[in-house]
Amino acid sequence: METQGAARMGSQKYMMFLKEMSQLILTEMPKANYDSLFNDFVESEFFLIDGDALLITCFLAQSFEPGQNLHFFYLVERYLVDLISKGGQFAIVFFKDAEYAYFNFPELLPLRRALILHLEHNTTVDVRTTFSGCLSQEWQTFLEDSYPYF
Repeated sequence: METQGAARMGSQKYMMFLKEMSQLILTEMPKANYDSLFNDFVESEFFLIDGDALLITCFLAQSFEPGQNLHFFYLVERYLVDLISKGGQFAIVFFKDAEYAYFNFPELLPLRRALILHLEHNTTVDVRTTFSGCLSQEWQTFLEDSYPYF
């Protein structure tokens, strides 16, 4: 019986840690500054876009109101078309483990899934959703094989 209690306490400790990390990520992400990527690299370099950062950036756009999903997809596509028109070669990565960061914001989970499906089925953008996290062996192999600029 004591081992079950200890396991439950350990589990609660990790859940609290995940909640704190989720809150930290979601409060710090909006503070990011927008900078043009094209000032820093040659347009022909392959790079990666964090799909969750893209989601949060467009969700927090001043012209977006929650519930306006069509406008949300417009904001995402406008951003991506701008990158493509400037010669950007990229892939968008959504880590499976990143879903846990949204548990305190359940209204974003369906939007995240809809964005992934939209990009996969309605665009020619390379969308990667198979990696569990940035520490997975599959991710490390992908980085070694594709060698993105950033």
